[in-house]
Amino acid sequence: MRELFSKKKKTGIDNNQSLSFNPKNEFYQENGYYIFRDLFAKDEINKLQDTVDEVYGSYDESFLRPGNEEKMNYVFKNGLEQNPRSGILKFHTLTEGAGSALAETFKKIFCQEKIFSAFKQFFSTDKFTIHQTILFFTSPLTDLRPDLINLDTSTSGQSFTCWLPLDHIDDVNGGVLISSNPTGNRDDKMINGSNDAEDFIEKYKNNLYSKNPSFTVPILDPGDLLLLAPTTAHGSLPPKYKNRRRSMQVILRVTSAEKWGGFKSFSEKHVTKDEEDEITPHFNILKEPSIVDY
Repeated sequence: MRELFSKKKKTGIDNNQSLSFNPKNEFYQENGYYIFRDLFAKDEINKLQDTVDEVYGSYDESFLRPGNEEKMNYVFKNGLEQNPRSGILKFHTLTEGAGSALAETFKKIFCQEKIFSAFKQFFSTDKFTIHQTILFFTSPLTDLRPDLINLDTSTSGQSFTCWLPLDHIDDVNGGVLISSNPTGNRDDKMINGSNDAEDFIEKYKNNLYSKNPSFTVPILDPGDLLLLAPTTAHGSLPPKYKNRRRSMQVILRVTSAEKWGGFKSFSEKHVTKDEEDEITPHFNILKEPSIVDY
């Protein structure tokens, strides 16, 4: 029987605990995810919340998807309100007005030494590259899917997804649904046998359900940071009432992994110095446009 909801506050290992099995955490390897609690300070979260609210207040047709000026920059229509103001794709690339302030605030807070040190507990590297960001104003109502569809590496597992909650998130207001799936289990045979990304996701889910997996919906609070392996299926539950549920998604890879891509080009060779800009000594950002069409 599937365990749908977990209200256990402490999941994983406390971020102050010594990790003698560095660089990869045992819990992350066994479960495909990990939660840092209170990684961001209250004043850092307050700054992010304030800049997000400024963007939301000015969010209209002037917000266009980076690299495609024919499409408005929203992510998903909220199933309850059919509201196109549900999120912004690649918000870290915004360069004007409130969007520019949000992008700069995010990079300053996210690309700092303590975040690098947190990631170093899982990966043996001196730098990470940000590939994609999404700002959500509410639950995007996504079904189960692994993020390797957008980014994975060769060898698999040198990319990961972060969820940064800016509001309290649980199973009532559109929580993150996570399947049990150890890291590093990319099925290239299934990928190569799929017609397209959606076909692969359908096969992936059928294979996942055949193994009678368990699911968890962790309680996340502002200041926490959720890490997901590229092979870990996750989705967003529908809220039980109309609400604002602010959060950020960030997809990264180990910079030294120069063979990477989305479905199906995981082994495509890239030249880091030509395709990335340095934000800090420990963080790069992928230049636009990306080879991945999100």
